[in-house]
Amino acid sequence: PADVSVTTGNPTGRTVSYTLPTATDAADPSPSVACSPASGSFFAIGPTTVTCTATDASGHSTSASFVVTVTYVAPPADVAWSVIWGAPIDGTPAGLVTNTSRTVPVKARLFANGVELTTGSASLRVVTCGGETALVEPLTWGSGRWNAHLDMSLLRPGCYVVIASHGSHDAGSFALDVRGADAAAKPATVTTSTGKDKPKK
Repeated sequence: PADVSVTTGNPTGRTVSYTLPTATDAADPSPSVACSPASGSFFAIGPTTVTCTATDASGHSTSASFVVTVTYVAPPADVAWSVIWGAPIDGTPAGLVTNTSRTVPVKARLFANGVELTTGSASLRVVTCGGETALVEPLTWGSGRWNAHLDMSLLRPGCYVVIASHGSHDAGSFALDVRGADAAAKPATVTTSTGKDKPKK
């Protein structure tokens, strides 16, 4: 194909699909064609050369190339960013109470003007309620959502806000209350005929 030029509001790049080129051969009616990067790959901002190679049944091959150029166009300032959290984060406003012995799975879906974002760079930023950044974890895309695991042992007990960001844009947050380790379980009791409680064996 001819050179391809696209734009994106994602500062890291975008997914680009193109039509696979065709090849003809005097002896082989259907030589194979493969391109790298493949159609549907994520292309960074700037020009990227795509090389396509045709190979016939005898192993003879030839290559040609074209250029995919991705240009960043800053989104307007009034873009509405939003996030939908998955379990165990719930409530309105969203929040979670946990303890320092847990590693919490975080699942999120990120949106810009209602359009779901499935590529690019996303992260979680854990900030104390006093405004200090305590932890930053990358979000990775998989199973139809962004995923991360927050190790609570890296945080002191206290009040936090967890912010999901895409690129340099904050999409939303949830409140996090980190408490000390779980209290030791107390023995269950049963009431006897004398009315006194005894430990259950």
